[in-house]
Amino acid sequence: MNEHGEYVDVNEAASDMVGFSQDEILDMSVADLAPEHDDPEDMPNFVQVRETGHMRTEYQIRHKDGHTVDVIIEAVELEDGRLVAYVQDISEQKQYEKALERSRDELRQIIDQIPDPIFVKNRDDKVLLSNEANARLHGLTPDEIEGKREREIERDVENITDFDRYREREREVMATGESRTYKEELTSPSGEQHVFRTTRIPFAMVERSESAVLGYARDITELEKYEQELKEQRDNLEVLNQVLRHDVRNDLQLVTAYADLLLEECEDEELKEYTTTIRESANHAVELTGTAREIADVMLSATREDQQVDLRAVLEKEVSEVQSSYPDAAVTYDTAIPPVTINATEMVSSIFRNLLKNAIQHNDEPLAEVTVSATTHDGIVTVRIADNGPGVPDDQKQTIFGKGERDLEVTGTGIGLYLVEALVTSYDGDVYVEDNDPEGSIFVVELPTAG
Repeated sequence: MNEHGEYVDVNEAASDMVGFSQDEILDMSVADLAPEHDDPEDMPNFVQVRETGHMRTEYQIRHKDGHTVDVIIEAVELEDGRLVAYVQDISEQKQYEKALERSRDELRQIIDQIPDPIFVKNRDDKVLLSNEANARLHGLTPDEIEGKREREIERDVENITDFDRYREREREVMATGESRTYKEELTSPSGEQHVFRTTRIPFAMVERSESAVLGYARDITELEKYEQELKEQRDNLEVLNQVLRHDVRNDLQLVTAYADLLLEECEDEELKEYTTTIRESANHAVELTGTAREIADVMLSATREDQQVDLRAVLEKEVSEVQSSYPDAAVTYDTAIPPVTINATEMVSSIFRNLLKNAIQHNDEPLAEVTVSATTHDGIVTVRIADNGPGVPDDQKQTIFGKGERDLEVTGTGIGLYLVEALVTSYDGDVYVEDNDPEGSIFVVELPTAG
C-alpha cells in the first residue's frame, strides 16, 4: 500500500480472506475494508510504522458478504516509502477464546452456587481459582483473592492456623498425584471458629502446563459438635448400662432372695400374699432391667457389618426357652421355619423372645396359645407370632411399639416392645401388628435375608 493507504499489490490469499477479487481490492484503500460500524480512530495507525518501521496489532476487516474477519496485521515500511502488511486470519482462535470465556463464565456461575469452599492453587501458592464461599472465608471476593499467593492473603487476614502445615499437604498432593483429606480449622472474618473436612485433589492446569491442587472443603463444625454431644451421651449411657448390669440388678435379686426366705418362714396368709407381691414385683423389675440393658446394648453396639445369624436356630432356641418358662402356655409352629440367614447380631434373639413373652403375659385366656410361622419372598423373611389374647385396638397399633411420640405408658405397651422396634429398625426391617382371626393379634416381623 502507498502512503495514502491505497492497495497497490495483493496476493490471492488476501483475496480469499475478504471475498473480493484482487482487482477489486486494488481499487480500495484500508478504510474500505474497515467494518462499517468501526470508528476511524480505531483503525490501525500506520503512523507508528513511519516512526518505528514496524507495527503489529489485532483488528477486524470486512468481508464482502458483510461479516467481519478477525486478523493480526503486521506491517513494515520499505525503502521507497511503501508499506507491506502481513495479515493473518485468527477467526478460529477468536472463536475458541470466546467459547473458552463462556465456559469460564458458566463454571464461575456453577462454583459460586456451591455453598462449600472450592479453590485451585499452583506450586507457587498462587490462587488460580476461588469460588465465593472460599473467598468469604478470607473476607474477600473471588476477584480479590485470585491471582494472589495465599500466604500474602493470610498475612493480611490471619485466619488460618498452622498455615505451613496446610501448604505442605498441598505440595504432597502435587508431588504424589494422590488425593488427601484432612480435618482443618479456620477462623472466619467474624471471629467464629470453623472445622472443615478438606479434600485436596491433583489438578493439571492445561493452559499453563503446570501442576496444581484442587481443594474442596466441607464445613463440619456442627457435625463435630453433634458427635461430641453424642459421645458424651454414649458415655452417660455406658455408665447407666453398667449400673443396670450390676448395682440395680444385684439389689433386686437380693430383694427376691429375701422374699423367698420370708415365704418359707411366714405362716400368716395375709403376709404371704404381700410377700408374694413383693417377689413378683422384684422379678418384674429384674426383667425390666434386663430389657433396658439390652436397649442400652443396642444403642452402644458397633456396626453389624459382616455379621449374620441363622434365623431358624434363633427361633427354635427362643421358642424352647419361652415354653420352658411358661409351661402352662402352648407355643407351636404353624409352618416349618425356612433355613435362612439374616444380616444381624446375636441380639436379634431379643426380638422374638420379647414378642413370645408379650403374647403370653398379656393373654387373658385360660390357655395362652401362640403359633409361630415364617416365610420368605423376594429377599425378605417374614415371621408371624400369633396369639389368642385380647388383641390390640386399632388406635394403639402404632404406639404400642413406642413409635410416634414413643409413649410407653399406653395400655399394653411395654419397654420390651420398644426394644423390638429399635432392633428391627437397626436391621433395616419392619414390625407391625395385625388382627388375628377369630381373636387375638399377630405380630409381624420382616427382615432382609443375607444376600
